[in-house]
Amino acid sequence: NTFSPEIIIDASSEPYAFDFNGDGVIEFYFLVQDLSGDTTISGLPATYEGSGALLGCENGKPAGATSLETAAFDVSLFNTGDQLTVFQEYGSDTSYALGIDLTVNTGIIGSLPYQYGAFLGNQGYLGAMFDIGGSLHLGWIELSVSADGSQITLHSYGYDASQGGNPLIVGNSNTNVHEIPYQDVDIHFSNNILQVDLKPLNADANLR
Repeated sequence: NTFSPEIIIDASSEPYAFDFNGDGVIEFYFLVQDLSGDTTISGLPATYEGSGALLGCENGKPAGATSLETAAFDVSLFNTGDQLTVFQEYGSDTSYALGIDLTVNTGIIGSLPYQYGAFLGNQGYLGAMFDIGGSLHLGWIELSVSADGSQITLHSYGYDASQGGNPLIVGNSNTNVHEIPYQDVDIHFSNNILQVDLKPLNADANLR
């Protein structure tokens, strides 16, 4: 199924909650935030400024892989025709970066670019595993993130309505999108690894 019109999310937008099958259980929410603050790089004080396209996870788990370099889970970008199975790795955290573009100013060294996320400047498919009434399902969401991380566009989506989490071919095509309250983002560096955390979602908020 396609979003018509396509859904565009930027820093002026409230987050969008995504429900694959319209049962009122949110799988994911998408948001963009302007990011700025203080940090340290190799012990040196620094500031950062930029934008982050972020994914919040409720009932859904995104497909991806654990980085051998950082031991952190990274969301993967799938292409049309790729196969999604329950045997792939899925993230269990509450938030992930789809694409982050920062300028880090260390003062002494100068300004350094920091770019992160498989979807930054790209269009592709987010793979997902989620539960409907106790039954496992797989799905995908086609999205793109601007090169500077300032905009997410949702293009289309699909999921396997049959029970059991059968393998799914990405890009083969029922969902609802709702607005939810604004979420705060905490971002910091630790051992040269970028950490992005969303503050807990208000589960009692009314969907509109």
